[in-house]
Amino acid sequence: TVPELTISTTASTPLAGGVEVPLTFTFTEEVKEKEFDISDVKLDENNGGELKPLSWSTTDNVTWTVTYVTPKDENKKVTISVEDNTYKSANNINGKGDSLQLDVDGVLPTLTKVTFDPLHQDIGKAVDVKLEFDKELQEAKATLGANNVTSLTADPADKKVWTGTVNVPDVPELGVGLVVSQYKDLVGNVGEDNTSYTLPITPTLT
Repeated sequence: TVPELTISTTASTPLAGGVEVPLTFTFTEEVKEKEFDISDVKLDENNGGELKPLSWSTTDNVTWTVTYVTPKDENKKVTISVEDNTYKSANNINGKGDSLQLDVDGVLPTLTKVTFDPLHQDIGKAVDVKLEFDKELQEAKATLGANNVTSLTADPADKKVWTGTVNVPDVPELGVGLVVSQYKDLVGNVGEDNTSYTLPITPTLT
């Protein structure tokens, strides 16, 4: 009989970019010694992700496992494949290949707009902060100067919009910077820290 191969993963898709995913290569019978190795596994040429060579292993020449790292910064379908006739069974019969397609949503979320209410505020007073992103998020964090924006939560109807409240910290400048960080989309991509917004502080007359 012709030996056959199934490529599988336990990971659920779509996958985030740059994450490690376990792949399993299961043959219907024992493969001849040194007939199957990591170089037999083909990935897409352009940003197709990578295999971690040190993770490649088998104990029985029937099942192999390897760690695959998904491509970053792109939404795409990636194909992991082994061609026909790249291995032989222990009985010296050429085997059939297989391929596995995975959906990767690797584009990072970005912060698109920040609204302060009121538009400028006194030191020690509260300000509402509204953050708008280009993708729905599962979590986000923001600080105004040294103070955390508390109760930062998503709009139940639109998880691209997050709102919270913060007290204006006591700083000598006439503005205080907002840092938005650790904002994670629904598949797990984390956006880059954003420091491009500043709340003007109402000057105090002495």
